[in-house]
Amino acid sequence: MIILRFTKTIGQILTVLGAAVILLWVVSLGIGKGKSLAISRVTASNALNIDQGLKYFYTDQDRFPSAVEFNNAGSVILNYYSAFPATELKSDQCPQVYQYQRVNTKHVKLNFCLPVAWENFSSGWNVMEQDAVRQ
Repeated sequence: MIILRFTKTIGQILTVLGAAVILLWVVSLGIGKGKSLAISRVTASNALNIDQGLKYFYTDQDRFPSAVEFNNAGSVILNYYSAFPATELKSDQCPQVYQYQRVNTKHVKLNFCLPVAWENFSSGWNVMEQDAVRQ
C-alpha cells in the first residue's frame, strides 16, 4: 500500500515537472522570437530614418556624405539626425548591423541586417539605395 502511494506520488511529481519544463521551454522560445522581432523593427526603422537623413543631406549639399563623414559622429552629418550614429542592436544572426557605402557623390547604399523578417524587409542583409542621377 505504501509502495503504491509512493509510486503514484512520484508519477505526479514527474508529470508536474515535465509540464513545467515544457512551459518554460515554450516561454523562452516566445521571448527569443519577440526579442528578435523587436530588434528587426528598431533596426528597420533606424535604416528608414538614416535613408531620409541622406536625402536631406543630398538636397543641401548636392552630394552624399563620404564614408568618413558618415562614420564620424562629430561631422556635418549631425545636422541631419537627432541621434547619431544609430544604435546597433546586434544579434547572433547579425553581428554587424549597418554598412554605409558611397559609390560616388550621387549614389549611396545603406545595408542593414535584420535577425528576422519585418514588414517589407527580409531576414539577413537588406539594401537601400539612393541614386540621384536616376531620381
